[in-house]
This record gives sequence, C-alpha cells and structure tokens, in this order.
Amino acid sequence: MTAEAWATHGQIHDDNVDPLRVSANTAAITKTRSLDHPVFDAAFGGAAAMQVQTFRPEQSQCLNALLAVQDWLSVEIPAPGIVRVHGGIHTLPYPLEAALRPAAVIGFAKAPKLLAGLFK
Repeated sequence: MTAEAWATHGQIHDDNVDPLRVSANTAAITKTRSLDHPVFDAAFGGAAAMQVQTFRPEQSQCLNALLAVQDWLSVEIPAPGIVRVHGGIHTLPYPLEAALRPAAVIGFAKAPKLLAGLFK
C-alpha cells in the first residue's frame, strides 16, 4: 500500500509531492517463520490441490530481487500490481480464507504427523 501511495502521490510529508518510482511487485505465498504453525504447514501441503503454488523463502527472495532489477532496468515507470508472480493466489475464484481450510485438510491427509503439532 505504501508503494502504491508513493507511486501515485509521492511522499506525503515531503515538500516534493511528485510520484516516486517504486518497485511494488507481488510474489507468491512463502513459507516463512511467521507462518510456522501446524495448520499453515498443512495448508502449504494442500495448496497445490487448490491451484496455488507456494514458495520457499529463498525462492521468493530470488524472485523479488529479479523483479526489482527488472523494474530498475525498465524504461517505463513500474505500475504497482502489473507484474505479479503470485502462484495463482490472486486468480482464485473464491476468497483466500475459503481455500485455507480445504488446503489444510488436504495437507493433514497427506501428512498426518502434522496433527501432532496441534496438541503441543
């Protein structure tokens, strides 16, 4: 959201309110420490069944770096949200929250040992 505001209006508290060139690409859902929970572990395991591709942190870091370089080298000013590598998450015909539960159920079925993490 910040990148979109800067790209449209510039920095609000700055005397110069001209739009800024930003890199605001979107990357796929990534298995980071902030998502370290048995339900999310299971949902990552079942995401493919919901037509969603997930990434490991090193994949997202590399992808985001490549997208930023593309923005820097492009002669056109990047438009937020135009270049999106999102693993399908933004094209689901249903809300993300509605996909999380079935993905988790599928993930638990594929890896029942994850259920033990719910009772720690």
